[in-house]
This record gives sequence, C-alpha cells and structure tokens, in this order.
Amino acid sequence: MTQPDGELPDYLEALHAFHTAAEPELVELYASLPVSPSALVLDVACGDGCHALGLAARSRRVLGLDRSAACLRLARSRGVPFTIRADAARLPFADGSFDLVFCAHSLGSLPDHLGAIAEIVRVTRPGGSIAVVESDPVHRILLPWDPMLEARVRLAQLEGLTQLARRHGMPADKFACARRLDQILRDLGAVDCELRTLAIARRAPLRRDEERFLRDYFADLRLRACDHLGAEDRRDLEALTSPESPAYLARDPTFHYTQLEILALARR
Repeated sequence: MTQPDGELPDYLEALHAFHTAAEPELVELYASLPVSPSALVLDVACGDGCHALGLAARSRRVLGLDRSAACLRLARSRGVPFTIRADAARLPFADGSFDLVFCAHSLGSLPDHLGAIAEIVRVTRPGGSIAVVESDPVHRILLPWDPMLEARVRLAQLEGLTQLARRHGMPADKFACARRLDQILRDLGAVDCELRTLAIARRAPLRRDEERFLRDYFADLRLRACDHLGAEDRRDLEALTSPESPAYLARDPTFHYTQLEILALARR
C-alpha cells in the first residue's frame, strides 16, 4: 500500500470528498477536543491538511506530519503553516512533546498501525490528550436496501479487505481496528479512554459533495465485494450503487444514509 514518492495517494480524492461532505460534524468534533489556544498539537498522517486546518481554529500551534511529500505540499498550499515529513511509526520527537496528538482515518493505510499508535502515545505529554478517529469499513454506512443483500455484500466486502491486507503482509483484522481502539490505547499506557460515535445523517436531495462522497464509497464497495459475490448479488449491487443505473439508490427521492465514525479519546 505504498505510494511512489511525489505522487498523491489514490484515496486522497475520496477522503477530501468526505471532509467536505461532513464539514459541519467535523467542526463540532474539533470543538469537542481538549485544546487551548496555546496547546502544541500534532496531526499524525495529516494528508491534505483538512484536520490540521480544523485544529488550527482551536490552537495557533498545530504541526502536520505525513510521510508523503506530495501530501505535505498540498497541505501547505491549503494553508497549513507548519509541516514535517516523517514516518508515523517513528516520530522524530522526544517523549511527551505535545499537548494533543490527533490522527484520523489513517490507520488502514499505515504499514505499522500499532507502531504508529504506540508513537502517538509516547509523544503525548503526561496528562495530555490523544484523539484517534477511525471508521469500521463494514459498518460505516447504513443504507436503505434489502437486509439480506446487505448481509451478503458486507461479508464479501470483509473477504475483499482481508485479502487486501494479506496481499500487503498485514494482519487480517487491520481494517477492523476501530472496534478495538480503546483497548489498544489502554494496552499502550493511555488512561481515561472513551469512545464517542459521530453520526452523519443525510437525506435526498444530496449536495454535490455528499453525492461525490457516496459515489466514491460505492466504487470502493464494489471493488472490495464484487469478486466475492455470486452473479445475481453482483448484478444487484452494481445496479444499486452505479450512478449510471436506473436503480441507483441515491436517485430515489426518499434516499437517506447514516455514516458512523468513531472517536477514541484518551489521556497519557
């Protein structure tokens, strides 16, 4: 899952679509974090800088870190003033350097996600805060479709994700780490761990950014699931999730979806 140096990750456009579609909820999330104007904040695997910019509304000392030079260039072009290139699993900071360490939707793309979380805990000052936002890919989006088809599609999606993890030499349960974030943080020495669920509900008619996010989500779902479905279920999935199809779910005037994100909040 590595990217050639100088090229933007292929998932960045989909991530940007999510950031735009969920902007109101993300602003509320940033506002809920224990951040003072003078806090030193680190955004690990900052990508295009969306979260670093959101956190900068709370603190004037926010540092964005990413291993991708292309991502850091994009983050700076969008207004992130302080960036550093480094590996999330080998943070170039002393123990206890930051008041808040933040990481969002990055563990699935990091080669050593457990090592990255350990580093996040290490560089947080004693009494400081750790905030990790992740989603469970199999249960991220609740859709108004047939529950039996959904069960088969989700099982196929899980098989596809497991196959992807094994292909890259990663543990098969890597993509389900959102379910275990609180225990992972506790095992690494964090305390007062809590999980908060962020629900993002949308109804038709969708805004352009919401529609773009949903199209990207459906495309990834087909990519992961179709090879592991029977022919009839594959046809049904493609019909319901392809924008060119007359049966496209989001074209229904009664369409709605609920997106679930998990915030793990802890102290060092």
